[in-house]
Amino acid sequence: MGISIERELVFLERNITALRVEYERFFGGELKRPPVQSRRTIEDVLRRAGNAEVEKAAERFRLQSLQSRYNSFVEIWDKRMRAKEEGTTGPVRRLASSTPAVKPEAPPASTKPAAKKADSAADVAALLAAAEAAVARKQPPPAPAPDAPAAPSVKPKSRVDFTPLFQRYVAARQALGEDVTKLRYEKFEEAVRRQAEEIRKRTGSSRLVFEVQTAEGRVKLVGRPVPAPGSKG
Repeated sequence: MGISIERELVFLERNITALRVEYERFFGGELKRPPVQSRRTIEDVLRRAGNAEVEKAAERFRLQSLQSRYNSFVEIWDKRMRAKEEGTTGPVRRLASSTPAVKPEAPPASTKPAAKKADSAADVAALLAAAEAAVARKQPPPAPAPDAPAAPSVKPKSRVDFTPLFQRYVAARQALGEDVTKLRYEKFEEAVRRQAEEIRKRTGSSRLVFEVQTAEGRVKLVGRPVPAPGSKG
């Protein structure tokens, strides 16, 4: 029998963010040692949750998203750690040079603490932005609410990822109290592509959009043609 892991998911969301802050403090020189124990705790929870039989589809999507997010950050942290140990050039070295590894007793008269602090903050912000960009490219989208805005246009002869649309569909059916544990992305994608082909043949449109709609106690997937950019009507 499946279980709910809401508490573990909340813990992971909060502590992955906290661990990210700890690593930035470590790379910025505020912490002398990397947050190994905090990282180990998160990995233990991820391992336990990954081995559990999760009952709700929304929680499975959420866990997958958190796992992907964490793995992306780990890859970035490990690369920065190697660069720090090897003393290679790049953002990590610039960060180390702008923020002292240990707290000085008193800054020399010729230094400008305020300027150094600002440079350090700028480097940290740049590294955070790079980390977020890397995570955004890898992690799957979060489970959306039912009747969310329409999915991106479907273009023929291109491999489209229907995961966001599938998640909206699952969430909408779950909101009606339906059992969604047997829904599979592969069958859903096949149905969407079949419906898209029928609409294209009927309308001649090469650009389509699909929406998840709930009406009369039923969830429907509705596809329609989209006017080409610059056309009227």
